[in-house]
Amino acid sequence: MLTERSGGRLSVDTTSASGSQAKRLQTMFMNSPVGMAFAALDGSVLAANAALAELLGRTVDELSGSMLAEMTHPDSHTEVEANRRALAEGRSDRLRLQRRYLRPDGTLVWGDVSVQLVRRAGGEPDYLQVVIVDITARKLAEEAQERLAAIVQSSFDGVVGAGVDGVVTSWNPGAERIFGYTAEEMIGTDGRQLLPPEERDTGSTLARRLVAGERIEQHHVERVRKDGTLVNLSVTSSPVRDSTGMITGIASVVRDLSEEERSALQAAIVASSSDAIVATTPDGVVTSWNRGAETLYGHSEAEMLGRSIYALVPAELRAEEAQMRAEVAGGAAQSQHRTARIDKQGRTVHVAATASPILGAGGEVIGVSSIARDITGTVAAEQARRAAEARIEAILENAPIGLTAFDANGLLTFHRVGRALRDVAPGLRREVGESMTEMFAEYPHHVERLRRVLAGEEITVESEINGRVLDVRYSPLRDESGRIDGLIGVSMDVTERVEAERERGLLERRLRLSERLQSLGQLAGGVAHDFNNLLAVILNYAQFVADAIEDEAVRRDVEEIHKAAERAARLTKQLLIFGSQDSIEPEVLDLDAVVADMHALLTRTLGEHVRLVLRSSGSTPPIRADRGRIEQVLVNLAVNARDAMPDGGTLTIETARVMVDADTPVHPDLRPGLHARVLVSDTGTGMSDEVIAHAFEPFFTTKPKGLGTGLGLATVYGIVSAAGGHVGIYSEGGLGTTVRVDLPAAEGVAVPAQRLRVASSRGQGETILVLEDDDAVRAVTSRILRRHGYAVVEAATAEEAFELASTHACALLLTDVLMPVMSGREVAERMRIQHPNLPVVFMSGYSQGVLSPQQELEPGVTLIQKPFDEQSLLACVAAAIRADAHG
Repeated sequence: MLTERSGGRLSVDTTSASGSQAKRLQTMFMNSPVGMAFAALDGSVLAANAALAELLGRTVDELSGSMLAEMTHPDSHTEVEANRRALAEGRSDRLRLQRRYLRPDGTLVWGDVSVQLVRRAGGEPDYLQVVIVDITARKLAEEAQERLAAIVQSSFDGVVGAGVDGVVTSWNPGAERIFGYTAEEMIGTDGRQLLPPEERDTGSTLARRLVAGERIEQHHVERVRKDGTLVNLSVTSSPVRDSTGMITGIASVVRDLSEEERSALQAAIVASSSDAIVATTPDGVVTSWNRGAETLYGHSEAEMLGRSIYALVPAELRAEEAQMRAEVAGGAAQSQHRTARIDKQGRTVHVAATASPILGAGGEVIGVSSIARDITGTVAAEQARRAAEARIEAILENAPIGLTAFDANGLLTFHRVGRALRDVAPGLRREVGESMTEMFAEYPHHVERLRRVLAGEEITVESEINGRVLDVRYSPLRDESGRIDGLIGVSMDVTERVEAERERGLLERRLRLSERLQSLGQLAGGVAHDFNNLLAVILNYAQFVADAIEDEAVRRDVEEIHKAAERAARLTKQLLIFGSQDSIEPEVLDLDAVVADMHALLTRTLGEHVRLVLRSSGSTPPIRADRGRIEQVLVNLAVNARDAMPDGGTLTIETARVMVDADTPVHPDLRPGLHARVLVSDTGTGMSDEVIAHAFEPFFTTKPKGLGTGLGLATVYGIVSAAGGHVGIYSEGGLGTTVRVDLPAAEGVAVPAQRLRVASSRGQGETILVLEDDDAVRAVTSRILRRHGYAVVEAATAEEAFELASTHACALLLTDVLMPVMSGREVAERMRIQHPNLPVVFMSGYSQGVLSPQQELEPGVTLIQKPFDEQSLLACVAAAIRADAHG
């Protein structure tokens, strides 16, 4: 019995039942040409029946998990994928079309495909139900009909069609050749004009016989050509019937024959027949052996003439063969029967054979004529079918499904539940003969569902039984005429699939968030790069003005401009960090030590109203990252936590050693393996799901206007992503928030970072080649250098730079990284061909990322980050020149 549950599901109240309907079940499968499958929204097969497996030339196991679209003809792949997306996205609920499918052996089959989108209770697309009917025979018949029309047109024989009234309806080129009339002259005229006048009555008699349904073969007649001469013909005529069986016309094949041609034709027919035509004496000695026999049995005519036919008969069939020949020798023809022969290679050949007596002039039997056709493939197919029936029985017993069928009156006609499903719900068994109204008396709405199926609908019901989720799919059953004569229900345990879809949905949401943040990072990095060029100009020109003005009040105003530009520079730096485009200096770090070293700073940052708790695992693996960036992660998370606890609370920072499993990754972008984990937890107000979804986006903030930039968590995301890690937020409103940072473990021993700084220095008249496409940045850079003792030559393009380098003795190339046409790195490489010892300093609003995919400083590469001030530029240039001087 089905029991109503919340959410529209049905569950089963298990009761005992008995009985096996294997035979009837097998009959249903063997007689039904319909293939069925259930597919996920991405097109992968979740379940398929044996009929579909047979149609597609695969086993049920091979179909499971495969992509139905990939089995179609390659010409259809694009359209099939477009149709699948329309269904998966809910833009279409049902499709009906015809498709070619490619079997593994290379053969093509045609299917009439009906795809139904099954939706969940809330209307969201859930999965696809596919029904494929084999229409290969019909398609081949259509193609054969087209070929037949071509054969008729090209036939040397005349092929003539006429209505029952004798009016010519078709007239091929062969008829034109024989009679001399064109198709235009004959179509629509009375064909009796071709009869000699004295045969008009006989012709009418033949026409009446044909209209009555008789076939007249190789009737020898004389007919009148257009020029009035007579032609001797062999005519075979047959009645033409429409789809209802009514005779609507007459088709005739006409051949021009002489007496000699008749004999030659008969001999040619026998010789060229693909069937094996053999003549023997009454006792079995071969007297005639055609090419069909040579092909079928492998023996040539010379090898078989004079030999006994029994050489081809298997020993166990010789008595049967002798009895048959005795009956034929007595004058009785043998109707078609099945037997076997042994070919030249010793292989058994199954044949369908007929045998007839050969009569002498006096009517006596002088031999036996037999015609045999190879049916080895048919016999093998029948044997395979019987084996398939046994396999179907085994499959149904072992498959985790249940099958239920009702007839058109609502009576249960068969019920079969596989062993696996019986173990889940032993009470699913039913008795044949029960009516659906009795079975579901307490649930009339379910009876109404089944009646809708009998009316032609396909319905899916999700049921829960003993804690397992079952899909029950009901479809109408149709007879050969297409009339609905019942329904079938297929039950399947989909618990694992439902759980997997739920897990896949979670991973997909995480992946979409990661992709969105990556896109925002690229956008933010691009904006920061352009803004850095502007800030470089503002900062340095503000410094020029401040140095030149003696009015203290004006100087303070300029200093405020300088401070504002510096704040803007810090913002752009955070944007670059978010986009993973800021310069980094990675090193192997002891994460426990970094957290411990931050204790004093974090305590001052949090204030007295927040208690700080640090917990180290003692086994946290080392990581490879930029120390300053990891410290910034901790500060940003601590500040966010402090702001979420206005009335005080506890901030806990924990480190741990974790192993990410390949089968259950924390996040799709996080590689499996050993990781170091930092958990930052507060007891604050918490976050809603909507806030969490946008928390890492730049400029997103929940703080009042003017109290936050919205770059704190965005910066954290950028730093962690650049280090190959992942950051996630877990929070509930009013219950606090935990931010989890996972960073891949590094090989090596953690050592304190050591960084060299070079003091600024005045130039000694050295010539600096400045290559920068931004006019304002190029001007301010050149001005700084000239103010401090350097000679400067300026270039806005790569070509200008090459020309200046050829005419000036340059001590250093100072170039922007991103340039039109040719990048700064390419310029430097080409310039060093002529000047191999030329020092190079790169400038960029981005970072080392444009020079190295790992965004790390490479040996011999010096990069100054825009916006730079006067002191930083001078120090960098001086260090590069000194390094070259020391060699």
